[in-house]
Amino acid sequence: MGLISTGCQRRFRIGCKRRREYGYSYVPGVLTFETKHDMAEFHILRFLSVRIVSDLYDDLKQTTEYRPPQRAPDIPRDVRTTPGIPLPALTRNGLIMPDRLDRYEIPFTVKAQVVKSNQVREGLR
Repeated sequence: MGLISTGCQRRFRIGCKRRREYGYSYVPGVLTFETKHDMAEFHILRFLSVRIVSDLYDDLKQTTEYRPPQRAPDIPRDVRTTPGIPLPALTRNGLIMPDRLDRYEIPFTVKAQVVKSNQVREGLR
């Protein structure tokens, strides 16, 4: 790389892998140097800020300042309600349920996910 003297400036090109999310990403960057006389190493650490944008990001960005919704008004306890129109009587809707459903094998990947996430294992066959 060569010697860097006082007041010398160097430019670095730093790339970033394509990201799925948009916005800002902060990552640490470390530059390692050696002193000229005793070859002792020293480091400079900087946090780099990368802004990931696209047309979609521009379309979805904030357009107005966020204001939290107003609190719903309290309903007084002394309000009287009047009965509404009664619901129609229950009738059959045409769906036919079989007496017994066919057996369904749970895929191994689903079983493994349940066990991995420490969910209930009972009834899992």
